[in-house]
Amino acid sequence: MNGPAIFGWAGPLLLLSPATGLTAFIHTPQGHWMTVDETEIRLPAGWQTAIEQILANGGGRVLVLGAVDSGKSTFCRALMAAADRRACTYTLVDTDPGQKMVGPPATLSRSQPTTPDRLAAIAFVGTTSAAEALSGVRQGLPRLMKHHGQTTLTVINTSGLLSGRGRALKATVIDAARPQLIVVLGDDPALDAILQPHRRLPVLRLAASPHARRRGRNERRRARMAAFAEYFGEAAHAVTLPLKCARWQGDREPIPRQLVGLADQNGQDRALGVILERPDQSGVSLLAPECDISAIRLLRPGRLLLSESWEAMPIGID
Repeated sequence: MNGPAIFGWAGPLLLLSPATGLTAFIHTPQGHWMTVDETEIRLPAGWQTAIEQILANGGGRVLVLGAVDSGKSTFCRALMAAADRRACTYTLVDTDPGQKMVGPPATLSRSQPTTPDRLAAIAFVGTTSAAEALSGVRQGLPRLMKHHGQTTLTVINTSGLLSGRGRALKATVIDAARPQLIVVLGDDPALDAILQPHRRLPVLRLAASPHARRRGRNERRRARMAAFAEYFGEAAHAVTLPLKCARWQGDREPIPRQLVGLADQNGQDRALGVILERPDQSGVSLLAPECDISAIRLLRPGRLLLSESWEAMPIGID
């Protein structure tokens, strides 16, 4: 079989075991397809009531916190699916630079309204490590939130890094996102330390999902590779960007296979690129998806090299 087989199912909800190798899709009342798996179908006790309460109160900006593999992505998808059933407009803002719900790794990302699997905008942070993303989040997330438009519900997903640098990272995300509600999944002690400076914000505490599946390092690495491959895909092509038109940010020269952010004159990241060769008099050669390359005025160096198989390897950049 060269591709996935698609078939319809009419009747009771069918739970699929991961061993089947099948992916289930829900066709929402607004005409969108959302992927689901067993963990997303079987919502923990209290989640459905909480989701109904959030939407009954008008939605707003809802930020979801929790440790690694606590069910954050599952809750976000369930909340958006419920909003879709009610014909409410919603947007997903994904602040996890490693395990993405929408868009490529090494970015903060925002979905198109009411289409959570379609990318609308990115802010390049240059790393897939949440521990190293603080500077990029400080610079990029306010811009991403500022231009997100008006929707009934804005769902803000976060990484599972809570302690150490995670505490400062979450404080930055909360300050930039200005949530009207924080949903906390689980009882990790680090969550209390994160919430303490934000006591005035409404908080809804829920149990972590008992169905959330622990993902190992290799599985997460493969997910990042797949996300990079999907982003660049067949539409990516080699272009030469004259350095007289676009400025390289930083003192170190570009390295072949280095991941870069491509920004316009306003500092808004338009796309990601991969350096193909060291720059010469004609400019810098890079691989980039379809975008208005003439609008690029700034190249932001990332902390990653991308192999031809889309595996990310860290590099040191001061």
